[in-house]
Amino acid sequence: MKTYNYVAYIGMALSILACDTVTNIDTEEPSSLIDADYTVILEKDGLTSAVILAAAEDGMEQKEESVGFEKIPNTSQNYRDQQSIGYYYTNNCQAFVQVFNAQNDNSFVITAFTDINPCDIEVTAIAYTENAIYIAYI
Repeated sequence: MKTYNYVAYIGMALSILACDTVTNIDTEEPSSLIDADYTVILEKDGLTSAVILAAAEDGMEQKEESVGFEKIPNTSQNYRDQQSIGYYYTNNCQAFVQVFNAQNDNSFVITAFTDINPCDIEVTAIAYTENAIYIAYI
């Protein structure tokens, strides 16, 4: 019987020593702010443009205007895939297609309809792949 009492006393003494150690617990709250940039397509004063926004502690703030996106008229047709957005637009009876990739802030512009007058047709839709651009018109 006394053996059990000794074992119990030793167990309690060890548990007191084990619980006596102090651990440093980091009480600082993790930041909910994620470092991210967003490209937003805006329409203002009859033009479409791209603006880069950054996440800030008090909301969103404008970082800069996208260098890769050329301002285009709002009356354009557009098409979008997983990585880019493309616009068909006319300027002084010349037709253009701009494809913009927001991930790398890069775009390219090509001239369309060099054989017909773009002001004499009505474009109804556009689409594109890596190798081709399709324009439907009447």
